[in-house]
Amino acid sequence: MYGVLVILFIVGFFKQHQFKLLRQRPVVSALLLGILHGLLTEFLQGTVFVDRSIEVQDILTNVGGSLAGVLCFYMIYGNIKN
Repeated sequence: MYGVLVILFIVGFFKQHQFKLLRQRPVVSALLLGILHGLLTEFLQGTVFVDRSIEVQDILTNVGGSLAGVLCFYMIYGNIKN
């Protein structure tokens, strides 16, 4: 799911025109946002929910999914220039 999230972020960041930084570096921005989302989700699981805990394996899986999304993006679209 994080891979799909990152692919959609990259495409969305590239197509938008309001925020120049996101358009210039869509892959880096999407990867960082995907990783931060995974970290925040795990942190909230460990602090807010009673029956949930922070799992390092889940964090690594979320990061791996985000990296897989970047890899899949490059396999599908190649390097985007314009």
